[in-house]
Amino acid sequence: LIKIQEQIYRELNSILHKMAFLVRNQMMNWTFLLFHFSFLIAVSWGWLDPDVSKTTIEMIQGHEYPAQQHTVKTEDFYELTIFRILGKRRQSIEDALKEDKKPIILQHGFLSSSDVWVANGKTAVGYLLADQGYDVWITNARGNRYGLKNTKYSVEDSEFWDFTFEKMIMKDGKAYIEYILKETGKEKVAYIGHSQGTSMMFAGLALEHDYFNAKISTFLAYAPIAHLHKLTNIWIKEFANLKLDYVMMKLGVHQLMPWGYFNSQMNAYLCDTLRIFCDFELYVQSDIKPQYENAEKFDVYMSVYPSGTSVKDMSHMFQLVREPGFARYREGNDPLELYDLSKIKIPIALLSGDADNLATKGNLEWLDSVLSDLHVLKMKKVYHNFSHNSFLLPTPEMCQYQQDTL
Repeated sequence: LIKIQEQIYRELNSILHKMAFLVRNQMMNWTFLLFHFSFLIAVSWGWLDPDVSKTTIEMIQGHEYPAQQHTVKTEDFYELTIFRILGKRRQSIEDALKEDKKPIILQHGFLSSSDVWVANGKTAVGYLLADQGYDVWITNARGNRYGLKNTKYSVEDSEFWDFTFEKMIMKDGKAYIEYILKETGKEKVAYIGHSQGTSMMFAGLALEHDYFNAKISTFLAYAPIAHLHKLTNIWIKEFANLKLDYVMMKLGVHQLMPWGYFNSQMNAYLCDTLRIFCDFELYVQSDIKPQYENAEKFDVYMSVYPSGTSVKDMSHMFQLVREPGFARYREGNDPLELYDLSKIKIPIALLSGDADNLATKGNLEWLDSVLSDLHVLKMKKVYHNFSHNSFLLPTPEMCQYQQDTL
């Protein structure tokens, strides 16, 4: 009798589990459909920006700029999609190609992609530079939504994710610089980096100064990142001190926060309907005063960010938080190896904000000291009420940095 009771209990338990699974699945399906339905209504009624969830080239062409999409192959088998704005608004590709223009690279930061350079619509720096007669190349690093192809490894392989921002410049950066110079017939290209995009170039100038001094005409650093040991962002500092990166790698997690269409739509929808959600997300990232940024484009920005990277890349950034100095990635108990910036020869501009808790005052002062001693620092500006992402989400009143850029 006891055995029969146990068997009945097991059967009932199994049936209940199956019913719970079905109910949960149905709820998820209905939630998914309801969300999609409300999202489509929001878009059709004009509640969301038409650029939400679009690719870089879709946004550029939607704003009537002549654009191209290119594939760059690296020596370690990655295939990166990069984008080119060839001319001014409503100019044909044919007419734009006839003009002699200076090429300029826009390199995104941590967890980001080329999308952010055009997400702000009319006041996006990518469009400004194109309207001013520059040949604008918006690049991508491995690991984001435009850098998930490799002819040797798949994204399921741990080897695919074995990189930090150092490889992004030494492999990806050199590959797209050579590609752009070949396409344009120029000998040098200007470089604008934002956040980790500046860390990449500083690392490149330290490790292969001869190459980057010869190929880069000017380096503009938006919200520059080098020294993170004294950052004031309590969220990032806490995650770094908890060694979240090591925990994830121990668990076999290699990909960090990949871009997904559903997540993209959800972020945009939440930003549009619940402003505090966006403010909090930007605050956690780095922005002390997101209220001064272009809230009308928050839904677009949050629909393209985050775009993914490797856990190892995050680990490198966390090492810079935990340890003093601008140093290379350390494996285990390897000795600390600082990047040597003493051979930099190209002109550099440092543009930062006083409401940035990631690219902080201490970080800027250290870079100022190093670059001033080398006589390569040509401009240093600190903008009032500017946060880390203000360079990507400026209001028309915040666009002084764009004139300084020109």
